[in-house]
Amino acid sequence: MQVDHLTKVQLTLAAGCSSEEMDLITQPVAWSFVAGAGAEGFTPFEMACHQKSVGDEFILEIPNRQSNRIFEHLQPPILGELTHDGPIFLKAVVTSVDPASSREVVQAMAEAINNGSGGCGGGCGCGCG
Repeated sequence: MQVDHLTKVQLTLAAGCSSEEMDLITQPVAWSFVAGAGAEGFTPFEMACHQKSVGDEFILEIPNRQSNRIFEHLQPPILGELTHDGPIFLKAVVTSVDPASSREVVQAMAEAINNGSGGCGGGCGCGCG
C-alpha cells in the first residue's frame, strides 16, 4: 500500500544541517498522521510522502525557518527542534501505511482545524494565521 489520501502513515524522522549527516535529531523519532485530512488538501510534507511505500525513505530540504509552511496543520514531535539558522534536511522513513479508520479520519480533521489548517495557526508571527 502507498501513501494516499486518508491513509494512516507511520514513519521515523531525523534531521540535520546537511543531507549527508543527521546531526540535529540524530535518533529517529516515530510519528504517525492521517494523510490528506486538512481542509487545504495535502501539505508540502504530505506531497513529499505521496505514493511512498513501507521502507521508502526521502530527504526533504526545509528552507530557513519554514517548517510551519512545510507541515502546515501537522504537528510532528520534532517541530519545536527545527529552529536551526539555515536550511534543515529532514530524513523520513516510511514504516507503515494502512487505511485510516473513520474515527482516525475524524480525529485528524479535528486536529487540522485546531492546529490552523492552511497555515501555522498564527503562533509563529508569520502572519498567515
